[in-house]
Amino acid sequence: MGVEIHTDIGWLATSEPDPNPPTVGGISDFPEPAARCKVCTALVEERADALEACDWRTVVSCNNELRNHPHAGRDVQ
Repeated sequence: MGVEIHTDIGWLATSEPDPNPPTVGGISDFPEPAARCKVCTALVEERADALEACDWRTVVSCNNELRNHPHAGRDVQ
């Protein structure tokens, strides 16, 4: 893994994504999609691609959208 240290701005950059997801921000909360909903299906597919790429920001975003996407008979947080 290539590592690049930027001491002038105080951060560490790596050339490979971190395979371990962060534990903050709902990454471990995977809401279930509503059956037969095209929006939910697209979000689940996007989330799966993001998981494979270790793109945790997109994973959390998809989880939030799934959690807040309204459906009849389902409480929206």
